[in-house]
Amino acid sequence: MKKSILNINEVCNFNKVILGYPKLLSDNNYISRITYGDVDTNLYVQLNQSITKTGIIKTNNKCYTELVYNNNNTNQNLFNFIDKLETYIIDTIYNNKTLWFYDSTNMTRDDIVDIFIPTIRYHNNRENIILKCNVNYNKILCCDENNNILNVENYTYDKYIIPLLSFNGVKINNGNIYIDIYLQQLMILDNNNDDINDNIMIKNEFKNEFKNKNENENENENENENENEN
Repeated sequence: MKKSILNINEVCNFNKVILGYPKLLSDNNYISRITYGDVDTNLYVQLNQSITKTGIIKTNNKCYTELVYNNNNTNQNLFNFIDKLETYIIDTIYNNKTLWFYDSTNMTRDDIVDIFIPTIRYHNNRENIILKCNVNYNKILCCDENNNILNVENYTYDKYIIPLLSFNGVKINNGNIYIDIYLQQLMILDNNNDDINDNIMIKNEFKNEFKNKNENENENENENENENEN
């Protein structure tokens, strides 16, 4: 089945985003799958290059990473995407609150907002934003800039990456609602791939101008010589 991959710099058609019915996981924990488009696949989004706060963290019962982006206009597309996705999810849950909550008669949209955990959080005096993602360490696909497959252990937190995220669904856990996000693939960028000392990078925009000028000067000299001979 062909998967539709969105680019964070492209416009997302949120009419194609579908939040499914919640399914019971255990006790009062639920999950609702997010799909995109006509094909029944997860919502996959490629983000701009980033670093991670501390690499890929593995504990006894979970594995995750935290993507770090500058809090500026360069990443406005990421802000807009997350904001629209969260708004869509909150509205959908509110409009179908009887499916999500046992006692929903008096529940307002603000009540849902209050228990919704934001996808993005601020860091370092709001200079950066952090997007936390789960990682399936045994299944994540890792490659270099030439699409050569690498072992994920080759990645260290000081390297830039291009991440591909899977927005799997929405979970209710311990009374909180949050988006379940996985780092599906990452491309490791070569921070040392600076070939300015090996290759000529300067583009001579004035080359044709100089060439034409020299040709005109030569033509004038030839004309003057011809006139003198006559």
